[in-house]
Amino acid sequence: MVAVRRMWWGMLAVPVLAVAGCGDPDPAPGEPGIENVALGAEFTLAPRDVAVADEKRLRVRFDEVTGDSRCPEDVDCVWAGTATIVVTVTAGAGESRQELQLNPNTGVTVEGYRIDVRKLAPARRTDRGISADDYRVTLVANRA
Repeated sequence: MVAVRRMWWGMLAVPVLAVAGCGDPDPAPGEPGIENVALGAEFTLAPRDVAVADEKRLRVRFDEVTGDSRCPEDVDCVWAGTATIVVTVTAGAGESRQELQLNPNTGVTVEGYRIDVRKLAPARRTDRGISADDYRVTLVANRA
């Protein structure tokens, strides 16, 4: 009886271990969440989406918006406001978390690549908030 139980648990463990070892942390380019982009061309990402450029030498993942003080579109403001957008950039031998500012656009240079923010959507309004998953950031990457 003990031998049968061991055999049954052994048969169950093999598929579980096989599946556990098959996970890929990021989907391959072309799958949902990964966008192949050209250097110099604008691209738009949702949170956790990744752009791959320059024959996979550059990866940019949109992580989150940590601050959004942009002027709501239904208000007349003296100042346009700003937003802080966090991205993870993988280039060369390393990966780094970077903060990008909108208004003024500060941009960042990492391992020979320049990444700039072009737009953050949706626009703010006084009658509704923006969920973290609703943000879309438009970026452009070039060689520095």
